[in-house]
Amino acid sequence: MKTKQFIIQAMMDLLQEKSFQDITIQMILDRAGVARSTFYRYFLDKYDIAGVFLENHLVRILDGYADADLETVFRDIFELFLEEENFFTKVYRMKGRNSLLDYLYQYLSDGMTKLYLTKTKKKELNEDEYYRLTSMISGQIYVIYRWFRKKDRETTKYMASLMLDLIPAPFDVLK
Repeated sequence: MKTKQFIIQAMMDLLQEKSFQDITIQMILDRAGVARSTFYRYFLDKYDIAGVFLENHLVRILDGYADADLETVFRDIFELFLEEENFFTKVYRMKGRNSLLDYLYQYLSDGMTKLYLTKTKKKELNEDEYYRLTSMISGQIYVIYRWFRKKDRETTKYMASLMLDLIPAPFDVLK
C-alpha cells in the first residue's frame, strides 16, 4: 500500500511543477523511485492515478452520506476543492474516463441514490426517479465547476446551502 501512495504523491509533487499533460510515466517513476512494472501493478496510466486520488478524497467525504446531513457533505466537497486547488485546476482539463467531472458525477450519483433509497425505504429507483436524479446531479456538478472556475468565489458554507436549496421537490427527503 505504501508504494501506491508513493506513486500518488509523486504525481502530486509533479503537478506542483508541471501541467498534467506534460507529466510522463517516466517522470512519475523517477520521482516515486519505482520500476515500471511496479507502477503498472497499481495503475493503468497517469489518468488512473488522478482517478484514484479523486476517489480516495471523495469516498472519504461521501462515505458519510447516510449519517451526515447533506449540507455538510456539500460543504466538505467545496472545501476539498479549495484545499487541493492546484490539483483540481490542473485535472479539470482532463476529459473522459477518470476525469474530474466523471468522478464527481459517479460519486454524487452513487451517494445520492443510496441516500434516497435508504430514506424512502426502496430497493431501487424507478425510471422517472433515475432521470430526475441524473438531471439534478448533472446540474450540481456544473454549479461546482462554475464556482471553482471563478476568481471571487462564494464561501463554501453559502455554496453548500445553495446546493441544498437546488434539490427539487421529489427529492426533498434528501435534505
